[in-house]
This record gives sequence, structure tokens and C-alpha cells, in this order.
Amino acid sequence: MANPIPLDDHRRQILVIENHVGVGTALGYALAAQGYETLGPARTLSHGLELAPDADAVLLDVNLPDAQGTEAVHALRAAHPELPLLVHATSVADPLRGALRRIGVEVFIKGEVEPMLDILARPGFFGPGRRSL
Repeated sequence: MANPIPLDDHRRQILVIENHVGVGTALGYALAAQGYETLGPARTLSHGLELAPDADAVLLDVNLPDAQGTEAVHALRAAHPELPLLVHATSVADPLRGALRRIGVEVFIKGEVEPMLDILARPGFFGPGRRSL
């Protein structure tokens, strides 16, 4: 796996928006083990939107108490269109997957940490204007 720390030694801050505390904490530990700093976990989209200005990217659950599915993605992008976005869900129904892909969200992390870390380590993921994969 590529080293996530960029050459300028800025530790990338990943905002975790996940309503299940245990899942959010586990994701935070996995990110920290790879050299990322984490913000959150925010348990609601509202709280996540408050923390987003300090983030370099967002790991978003699409089943939140205050936003579901594409609503969560649209709200986050409306407030912070520059942020790279990964969608995390332990299960994504086929209709939701199609809807998210139509709005440019192509990565689904289904409870697996390694694929998420590989995506974050890809060259260009944190590039200017990068919103999602």
C-alpha cells in the first residue's frame, strides 16, 4: 500500500461521518494506523457539515439519522463541493447504488477497510477540485 503522507508532511484529515459509534471509531483507528488524522466520527450529517471545513476528504455513511442516500451526498457537495468523497455503507441496495453512481459517487466501501485505504492512497485522490472517485 502506498504511503498516504504527502511530501509536504501535511497529515491528511479525513472526516468520518458515521452514525454507528463502533464503526466510526474502527474506521478512525484504521485511518490513523495509515498516518491519517481523523475528524469525528460525526454521528449526523449536520455535525459532519460543521467539521467539514477542516477536512481534506470525507468518508460518508449514506444511512444517517438526518439524511439518507443521495440526500446526504447532495447536502455535503452543496456545502463543500471541493472535498473528495468516499461513500461507506455496510449494504447499499441496487437502486441506491445506481442513484449514487449517476451523481458521480462510484466507490462503495462495504465494511471493508483495505479498499478504502487503497483509494485514499491513490495518486491524485486529494488533487484540486477532486470530489469523488
